[in-house]
Amino acid sequence: MKRENTERHAVPEDHLERFMGLVYSLVEPFGVDDIPEVHHYVELLGQAIERHLVESKFSGSPQHKQTADRRKFISIFKNRYLHMTDLEYNRAITGVDGRLVNQLIKALSDSRFDVDEFLTWFFDTFLSENPKFCPPSIKFACSNFVVDKFLYEHREVAKQKREEEIRNKAGLDLIARARTLIRIHQNDALIKKKIIDVLKSYRDGNIMLDKMREEVEALERKDRESPVDQGDNHGTV
Repeated sequence: MKRENTERHAVPEDHLERFMGLVYSLVEPFGVDDIPEVHHYVELLGQAIERHLVESKFSGSPQHKQTADRRKFISIFKNRYLHMTDLEYNRAITGVDGRLVNQLIKALSDSRFDVDEFLTWFFDTFLSENPKFCPPSIKFACSNFVVDKFLYEHREVAKQKREEEIRNKAGLDLIARARTLIRIHQNDALIKKKIIDVLKSYRDGNIMLDKMREEVEALERKDRESPVDQGDNHGTV
């Protein structure tokens, strides 16, 4: 199966596919496929790259996304400006403004925020507390002074967002590993039911991530100590 993956990525056109093809080509020579707890991360990396390539194909290039986000920012800003001042925002949107908006969007994205959250804070909180900055300009909204203040005031929220993202990724990893165990043990009704019950308990919030990790890793250790015959176990979940 792994050799098929390597051959499938033998002559890729995309640089990420070339990267993953190289990774796949090194799995067998370096014995990574003999270490399940390491090899499953290789598989997850491959899946993540495949998802990225599919999403890029259907959602457009990063440049298109940046353009869409910039237009969204400017549109919301103008609407909020009109609502606040009863005046149209008639200043020309210059190339400098566009670059500043792009920089702002990247800074927000790096801290897991979007333009809606920023502009809601900017108009409803910041300008209410600092009326001397009214009426605002896009250039001012994107200034280091304003952006740094937003990120500072929301630093705990940003930390929580990052931690939640890490938990979500860890949860998806464990779910993938649990499904692999189900495939391996598809002919063992007791173990299969146990794994499914663990997944349902996690989904319903009855157990935490650490408990699911404990259950999954215990079964993986058991498999390493007592390998099962996987010859006929190619079912899917």
